[in-house]
Amino acid sequence: MIVDCHTHINLDEDFDLDRFEQASENVSNAFVLASACDNNKAANKVVAEYSKANPKIVPFGVFNPVVDDLDTLRDFRQNNLCGVVMYCSDFNMHPAHSRAMEAYKIALDLQIPVFFHNTATTQQSTLDYAQPYLLDEIAREFPELKMVVAEMGYPFREQTLALIKKHPNVYACLRVNSNFTFRLYHDVTAAYEASVLDKLFFGSGYPQGQINESVESLLGFNRTFADTQLGSVPRAQLREIVERDALEILGIVKEDI
Repeated sequence: MIVDCHTHINLDEDFDLDRFEQASENVSNAFVLASACDNNKAANKVVAEYSKANPKIVPFGVFNPVVDDLDTLRDFRQNNLCGVVMYCSDFNMHPAHSRAMEAYKIALDLQIPVFFHNTATTQQSTLDYAQPYLLDEIAREFPELKMVVAEMGYPFREQTLALIKKHPNVYACLRVNSNFTFRLYHDVTAAYEASVLDKLFFGSGYPQGQINESVESLLGFNRTFADTQLGSVPRAQLREIVERDALEILGIVKEDI
């Protein structure tokens, strides 16, 4: 089993379902994250419709607690959405904002995971709110809530490692991009040295990244640095990241998709 836990749909761009089917041919499932836009409800409808057309798609709906009605979140399950994605730095919202805390309670009641894609993507984004340590308050308040930190919490990797080591139900998604060789090296070796490789999920970042290339890059990790004095990571543990059953770990029931 291979689950790609980081792919995107953006309403501002054309999403080619046929191209996605070809790209995801070798994976069992893919988390498809709705991107934040002026109409999050419309974005969520699109990703839910795509999931009906392709059973591999695990749809995550975008939700902005400061702007969106909480009833919208309460309807996620009946609207065929399997998880929530939040872009806190792009929302210019502290992750522990009072309205956000209400949203996490709803997500916990619905038993759906929350995916924090907090990397700042625009000049107007608040980089302070991308810091993973801010999620510690949420994990302490809702210890049973399943949470995933995207892109190893870039650029705050060390905070992410401390967070996922501390909290049993907090995980990190390792976005594997073959163009960022040393970033991948530092992400993997830091997680290995912190003994948290078992808390990582695989992600390609499709369509910016290609799924097959990302799998090959991670499995060929040691080969890439074979002619250097840099340390290696057991290949079996790298394969476990690729083959980790994120659906089961996050409590996403396939029949619900």
